[in-house]
Amino acid sequence: MALSDYSQQYRRLLEETGSLLGFGETLEDMSATNMRLILRCVDHGIIDFLNPVNPRTGSLYQWTFSTKEIQITLPEGDYLVQLPVGINDIEGNLRPRNLVNNNVRFNPIERIDWSACRWRLEHPAAYAFAPGAYAVADNNTLIENAPSVDLSTASYELGRGNFSVLFDHVADQQYEYTATVKLNPERLRYAEQDWYGGAAMFPYVLACCLAQAEKKVMGEAGVNAASVSEELVKAIAIDSSRRPEFVGNMTDPSFGYGQMSIQDTKAAVRYFGNP
Repeated sequence: MALSDYSQQYRRLLEETGSLLGFGETLEDMSATNMRLILRCVDHGIIDFLNPVNPRTGSLYQWTFSTKEIQITLPEGDYLVQLPVGINDIEGNLRPRNLVNNNVRFNPIERIDWSACRWRLEHPAAYAFAPGAYAVADNNTLIENAPSVDLSTASYELGRGNFSVLFDHVADQQYEYTATVKLNPERLRYAEQDWYGGAAMFPYVLACCLAQAEKKVMGEAGVNAASVSEELVKAIAIDSSRRPEFVGNMTDPSFGYGQMSIQDTKAAVRYFGNP
C-alpha cells in the first residue's frame, strides 16, 4: 500500500512513532526496514487502544464508536449497495425506513448467507416484490461471482477490497434502511471519517502506539508505557460521556404492534425502532 493511501490520522501515528524511535520526522525520511518496525508498533498500539479494560468493571470496554447506525438506500431496479470504506459488516436485521407502501407494512429483513441470497436473487418468487433478505460480501467475491440478473437500470462500480450489501430481490422502488454496522479497524487506515472516535481520541491512540514502541523496539518501559493505563482511563471517561441513556419505550396503537425505544443523548433525544 502506498504511503499516499493512508489517512492523515494514520500517517500522524506513524510519523510520531518513527520520531520517538529516532527514524526521522516524516514517512519519506524512513527506510523500509524502519517502516516495518513502525507499522508493527502502531498496529499493536491500535489493538491495545481498541481493547481496553474498563477500570470500573474489570472487563473489556466497548467503545461507543465501535458500532454506529447508517442509512442504506437501495435504488429502484437495483439489488446491491456498496458500504462506506471502513465498514465490513452489519449486525442483525436491516430496518426499513419507508415502512408503508400501498397499505403494506415492510418488516425488517433478515441476513442470510451470500450464496443463498444470490440464489434467491436469480430465482425470484412470483409473489415477491420487495427484498426480504440480505447478505454482506466483499467486493472481490461479488465481482468474481456476479449474479446473472439483468440490471439495465442499475449503475454502480465496485471497488475491490470494500464490502457491499446484496439483496435477494431487485427493488421495485427505492428502499431505505437503517443498519447497525461495525467499524473495521484495518480499513480505517485509509478512511478519514469515523476514525477511532474522532480527533478527541487521537492522543490516546498515540499514547498506546508510543508505549508499544518503547516496549517492542527500545526495550524499556519509558514514560509513555508508564502512563498509558492512565491515558486509557481518561479516554474511557470521555467516551462514556457520549453514551446515550435508555429512557423508555413507546408503542404504536395504529398498527397494534411495534415498539420504539427512546435514548437521551447530550445533544438531543433520539428515537429508534418502528414508529
